[in-house]
Amino acid sequence: MIKKQDILFPHKRVREIQDKLIDDVLYAINNKKNLIANAPTGLGKTVATIAPALTYILNENKKINKQNKQNKGNRKVIFFITPRHSQHKIVIETLKKIREKHNINIVAVDLIGKKKMCPLIKESIEVKEFSEFCKSMKEKNLCEYHSNIIKDNKISADARYLIEMLKKEPHHVEDVIKKSKQKKLCPYEISLLLSSDADVVIADYFHLFDPSIRNIIFKRMDISIENTIIIIDEGHNLPSRINDLLTSRLTTNMLIRAVREAKKFGYIDMIPFIVAIQDVLNDLISELEKRNKEESLIEKEMFIDKLNERIKQIIKYNKETNIVNFDTLIETFEDVANEIRETKKQSYIGSISRFLSNWLGSDQGFIRIFSIKKMNGVTNASLMYKCIDPTILTKDVVNNTSTTILMSGTLVPTSMYSDLLGFDDEKTIEKTYESPFPKENKIPIIMVNSTTKYTKRSEDEYKKIAKTCSKISDNVDGNVAIFFPSYIVRDNVYRFINTNKKIFLEDKFMNKEQREELINQFIKNKKKGALLLAVIGGSFSEGIDLPGDELKAVAVVGIPLSKPNLETKSIIRYYDKKFGKGKEYAYIFPAMNKAMQAAGRCIRSEKDKGAVIFIDSRYAMSNYSRYMQMKNPHVIATDEKAVKLIKEFFS
Repeated sequence: MIKKQDILFPHKRVREIQDKLIDDVLYAINNKKNLIANAPTGLGKTVATIAPALTYILNENKKINKQNKQNKGNRKVIFFITPRHSQHKIVIETLKKIREKHNINIVAVDLIGKKKMCPLIKESIEVKEFSEFCKSMKEKNLCEYHSNIIKDNKISADARYLIEMLKKEPHHVEDVIKKSKQKKLCPYEISLLLSSDADVVIADYFHLFDPSIRNIIFKRMDISIENTIIIIDEGHNLPSRINDLLTSRLTTNMLIRAVREAKKFGYIDMIPFIVAIQDVLNDLISELEKRNKEESLIEKEMFIDKLNERIKQIIKYNKETNIVNFDTLIETFEDVANEIRETKKQSYIGSISRFLSNWLGSDQGFIRIFSIKKMNGVTNASLMYKCIDPTILTKDVVNNTSTTILMSGTLVPTSMYSDLLGFDDEKTIEKTYESPFPKENKIPIIMVNSTTKYTKRSEDEYKKIAKTCSKISDNVDGNVAIFFPSYIVRDNVYRFINTNKKIFLEDKFMNKEQREELINQFIKNKKKGALLLAVIGGSFSEGIDLPGDELKAVAVVGIPLSKPNLETKSIIRYYDKKFGKGKEYAYIFPAMNKAMQAAGRCIRSEKDKGAVIFIDSRYAMSNYSRYMQMKNPHVIATDEKAVKLIKEFFS
């Protein structure tokens, strides 16, 4: 059992509310409990969880080493799971500070996606396709970076030297990649070899929750799930990320590209079978158009039966083919894809094979939707096998660890995340912590003159919202960010905005470098003041920190409710049946959490001062306002009153 005074804390003092989180983390670890922590920005969640956990596992591993030096299989390991690369750096820096202050050795591994660590990949390629490419390159001994790791069935001298050097202190993944490339070694493989002695592994969600990847990592580390402490950061994103991980899509564009690929690489005999799949989609398109609909639920067997009928028609004229049904089509497509990958890093035929294989999966926790979209007179079709129940992957992981800590600033309500991720009620503690920032540093306002409610949208309403946004922009001396529920709403409002400030627009097609450049330019304009128009749930509503005078005010326009389409309705029905809270879990809570994430871009430290403004009359309604996580009460105001309050606040 770890006592509070023994914790390897790297800073001079512990903050008041941070102290409460540390107490709860200690209790959870010492009693092998789980903790769901709704802890706001600025509390110091990273160090408050890492320090007690590290103290515990180092102490336990000392005992194991004394008992049996050869028995590494029982050692304890921390997995800090986060999707943000900036957070990876924070964890590494925290570990370095602990090491320096307490003069202890900490072996840490910083893992990101294997594809992003690969020295051979510079172009865009699907993750699953990269996995097949990497596997093929290794099997054929074509990757020198991997081949240089093992020489004469032993770890090479260069690899051993690098691993020993990386053990001396925690290194960020970019440093590992750089050092590995200099010695022509695979950075991912070096990281896995280093992990066999790791105390802490910093990784992404899929490293732990994708069973195939987790099994590889755990096998290489020679550990079991029972001996891990898992800290999950940005936990509000986990349900949707797991659902995305288990979701597959087949589109018209994939089929068109697969036909081109078959022609290019000489697999002409595959084309009739690719066309057969498109014919099935065309039949489904016709059925939707007859009913004047854009989407429909599809049964698994119906799609399989329709495709089998088409395959039978093909083999009447081509009796030499090995393809006789749905199953053999998958096998043949995958064989062809593997051959194509020898020349090309990815295969569209392989993507189709993978979708068809996934289509054979369970109905429990999944929905199957066929949808169409018309653009420039062309109909594009999509068949989706969508996961709607993340517990399929999460339940066994979170409950079988020594301790799982799920944390975020927007885990509201904590009970929803406990349900959605399958936490065991008897093993799990749920806690909500207050913001450590002085409440007088923030003014939260709800402006009730307008709304983005779908039935109320019109040019007049967009003009009204634009006028409100323009007033906010011109009455805040500094940078302002305004977030909208969609690009469509943002663009309609943008047409009518009239402000003295330079305007920056988020583009959904921006790459990482372009996003960074936009934010850098936005910050450079902080003295004159600039206006950022972005989207709730986009790249800037969660992934940026603009402390101090880099951002003076944030406005959230509208409530980002999901479209009431088949997917949303199906999830509501499923959650109603499973939890009795379909609308709350699938519709209201996720939208409010996204809005709160966007609003949280403003106050990032205890010295920051800013205005947080919600522009929509619905925020004043009790069924929405009760989920707004703010310490000080909101001021409900008209535009004129709100502008006056903002002026007074900053003066």
